Amino acid sequence: MASVLHSFYNGVENIFLSVAKGLDQEVPAGAQWHRDLLAQMTQKTVNRGSVISTELAHQLTEYLGFRHFYRHSYSFFLEWGELEKLVTALPTIWDQTRKELSEFRDNLKRILDLG
Repeated sequence: MASVLHSFYNGVENIFLSVAKGLDQEVPAGAQWHRDLLAQMTQKTVNRGSVISTELAHQLTEYLGFRHFYRHSYSFFLEWGELEKLVTALPTIWDQTRKELSEFRDNLKRILDLG
């Protein structure tokens, strides 16, 4: 289950990186770049609307934190009580993430079709 949670956030972050590189032409740097990237996706820019809502970003912060822990810790430190909250919420979080990313894509497509 830990691997699934890690893969979930890693995949979402890869989408955010594509947006940051391709549309924003600006990827955060420094020790907090993962958190900064997540925050960047909630902001509108001259090239795009917000990718995700602030509320979803707040929820994804939990998965970002877990991803960091998973990458930099030993698996025997994992506790089911902590994992359970993330695993149980994952279907809802994924549905909301997919919905907001689809809306972003559709809005971007509409803008490009008009241009």
